[in-house]
Amino acid sequence: MHTIGVLVHSLTVEYTTDILSGIVDYFNERDVRVVIGQIKNPHCSMGMFEYQNWSGTEFFFSEQVEGIIVISGDFTSHMKIEDFGYYLNVFSLGQPVVSIGAEVDISNCYNIKINCEQSYDTIIKHLKKQHKCQHIAFYSALKINSTEAKERYEAFIKAMDKNHMYYDESYFISGNFSEEVAYETMKNKYKSADEFPFDAIVASNDLIAIGCISALQEIGLRIPEDVKVVGFDDTSKSFLHNPRISTINQNLFEQGRTAAQLILKKIKTPGKHVQKQTFLDTSPLYRQSCGCIPMDNSDTIFMDSKSRIRHSKTDQERHIRTNNRYYNILSEIDIFNTIFDMVHSTNTLEVFSYTLKYIMKATQIRSMFISFYDTPITLKRPDVFVMPDKMKSVIYVNQDEDFRIYDRNYEFNPKQCLIPEKYMDSKSGTYLYHTIFSGEKNYGYLVCRIDNDHFAIDCIFMKIIINAITQAFEYSSSVNENKKLSLENEQLQQNNSSLTIQTKTDELTKLLNRRGFYEFGQRTIDMAIEMNSTGMVFFADLDGLKIINDTYGHKMGDVAIKSIAQVLSKSLRSNDICARLSGDEFGAIAVGMTHEHVEEFRKKIKNLCHEISVEKNFPFELSCSFGETEFNQQHHSLKELLATADERLYIEKRQKKMKV
Repeated sequence: MHTIGVLVHSLTVEYTTDILSGIVDYFNERDVRVVIGQIKNPHCSMGMFEYQNWSGTEFFFSEQVEGIIVISGDFTSHMKIEDFGYYLNVFSLGQPVVSIGAEVDISNCYNIKINCEQSYDTIIKHLKKQHKCQHIAFYSALKINSTEAKERYEAFIKAMDKNHMYYDESYFISGNFSEEVAYETMKNKYKSADEFPFDAIVASNDLIAIGCISALQEIGLRIPEDVKVVGFDDTSKSFLHNPRISTINQNLFEQGRTAAQLILKKIKTPGKHVQKQTFLDTSPLYRQSCGCIPMDNSDTIFMDSKSRIRHSKTDQERHIRTNNRYYNILSEIDIFNTIFDMVHSTNTLEVFSYTLKYIMKATQIRSMFISFYDTPITLKRPDVFVMPDKMKSVIYVNQDEDFRIYDRNYEFNPKQCLIPEKYMDSKSGTYLYHTIFSGEKNYGYLVCRIDNDHFAIDCIFMKIIINAITQAFEYSSSVNENKKLSLENEQLQQNNSSLTIQTKTDELTKLLNRRGFYEFGQRTIDMAIEMNSTGMVFFADLDGLKIINDTYGHKMGDVAIKSIAQVLSKSLRSNDICARLSGDEFGAIAVGMTHEHVEEFRKKIKNLCHEISVEKNFPFELSCSFGETEFNQQHHSLKELLATADERLYIEKRQKKMKV
């Protein structure tokens, strides 16, 4: 089986996902493991910590990956093509590289490009002859120094020359590929309809076309009666917009298939000669924004000036997908709710590894491999990521084989392989790679196999899962640190230095005392808040202690207090906090618990009280009352939380007395 890496800037851009669909379609029935990684660009300025994604680049050039496909057209919108080529050359181990969209000048690199000159020539000819346009403006994206923007600009000029159309510098408007920037630029440049001197505008992409249309309509111009507008890319927005955008389809799906075919050919026959450049044709599509299709007819498309208006299979398929998308979104909302509930119930990595199986079922992820560095790496925006030689601990879940493992001490060298053979999914298919990071901390990476091409949705799933992983990692680290401290405390106790511990421990129940509860409890709440978790604080007391003391003696009262301490400890998890505050009063903190869990918690306490009463043959029925309140970002002072819980305890005690 061959392993091929695909580098993308963003999984939420339609340009990228359409190309990926072509790549996946070609590899679908072949013995290939295709790993897709969203890596952004070095020192990425998008978001606060998106630059962390770039650290994953090195993994794609490990010895395990035989070839690389790069969707470079998106990268060159954010950085110079020369700089991008430099980085690829630095990381490369000699694997063949196929670049889609931009010409990358490095050894063993092959480029897939589109021929847009012919389409622009056809567009200009169509506007001139079909619609009698004389003054055609061009909105370029030259401000971002994109290779594609430059190629489209030059193709437009050649088309104008070829069709003997007049133009000068005033015919060119410069911006980027953004709809918002196009709208603002046009609004600032033209204040009224009389100021706009053109009868048509050709835009570098569909988003620019949509931004221009919005601005022109606001100053009173009609589309297409007064101004014809043509975009580029044939995105879903061009199809869904009103009016529907006339555009140029650059066959993104076929670009992906061609790149996949080329990289596999280079891997299987490395000595065979392959041309460095492969050009694919583009296709003009005439819709409503240039006036070929009436505004009241949205189901047809005009393919060229010689053919009649006819139905487009592509647009009909999009119409079906669009109608189904609403129901898909409703389904995905349900999935998100399910995932959030599952994530909320995890605390340690051990618990997370169990929950992960159910998260994967909800998201249609077939297998997932998670690996951590020996210690998290702190990475700031200007820093250069240095890949460590050792990974420490892995989580691996495979749905098909019903297999799960959490190995805390498994070590391997990531420079040699992304995934050790021991944990390598044996099936071909589509895999997503994602760096695991939170803020400036980089923890490792995950690789998962998916059985769909909903890349944008899967990207969101990954981010939710990664957020849960980092929280579980930090929580596990804090638990391990507490265990370490406990061992150190035990050693101190053995060395006759146990005075501090004793002052925080209740002698009768061996739980924390009030002092220990306030110290460790507040620390636990603060730690949970830092990790965006919530939880419950309880104030409890033993029912009828005075009657027990008066009737059966204080010795029996102490036994009842110890028994309630035992009940509370068994009802809570090992990492929860429980303490005897004074007399028959107890406090507890449960991280991750919500109000919905309280009733179940109450039943558990009642059942345990009955079991102990029978087991110890008490002449009375052991029971306790408690009040509870939630801690969160707004309410996290332990003293204030206990006071609130105490008020609710008082209400419960009063209700019990009224029943009696």
